[in-house]
Order: sequence, then C-alpha cells, then structure tokens
Amino acid sequence: MQLNQASAVPGVLRLTQAKYQVNGQTIDQTTYFRNQVFSQLNWTHNATKQKDEADIPVSLIIAGVYVGDFDLSLSHKAAWAAGQGNYTTGLHWGDATPHIKQPGLLGRSLYLYEPANGQSRFVIEIN
Repeated sequence: MQLNQASAVPGVLRLTQAKYQVNGQTIDQTTYFRNQVFSQLNWTHNATKQKDEADIPVSLIIAGVYVGDFDLSLSHKAAWAAGQGNYTTGLHWGDATPHIKQPGLLGRSLYLYEPANGQSRFVIEIN
C-alpha cells in the first residue's frame, strides 16, 4: 500500500483494494479488512455514528526505526461503500499522527503484519 497525500493528511488511512490479491483473487475491500484481517478484534457498534469500531494495538516502524507502540482505532461503516465499492474501513492514526506526517513519507510503502507468536500487537512498517 502506498502512502499518498489523501491518506496521510487527514489522520485516517483508508483501507482500499489497491489490486491486492489473496489466493489469486482480488480482495473485496468492503468486507476484507473488517471480516478477515481484523476479525479477531473486539468490534463494537456505535449506534450514534452508525459504524463499527475497534481498538488496534500497533507497533510502528518507520524507515527501519521503531518509533513506539500505539493503541489506534479502526472504524467500519458499510454505507461508506455507497454502492461504488468505496473504502469501508479506516485506520485512525491517533497519537501516531505526528510520526506519519513527517516530511518524506509520502510515496513510501506501508506494510501491515498481524500479531505473531502470541504477541498482541500488529506491526505497521513504513519503508
């Protein structure tokens, strides 16, 4: 996934398809992130905002440097697809925002790794 002006500036990483494939099939971004990648998180429904929300523990690495552990949030709202296949899940940078708004990060690749070996944190690496 490439970091670009649209995803970096507002403090939300919009999780989109980006032609990503699993087992030779292009993902359906309207369900993939909520129901596959982050299915094990404790999602709750926010009736006021009409969306599902979850906290995601993340270790952030930028250009090979560990910058810290952050408790970020995710939001998922099926209506955001608007019948056009738009994004439905967003990662909110929260306290990590100052790190990802540094000059020179635009155009870099972002990698998301699920927790491994019993660790509780996802890893986001920006190279």
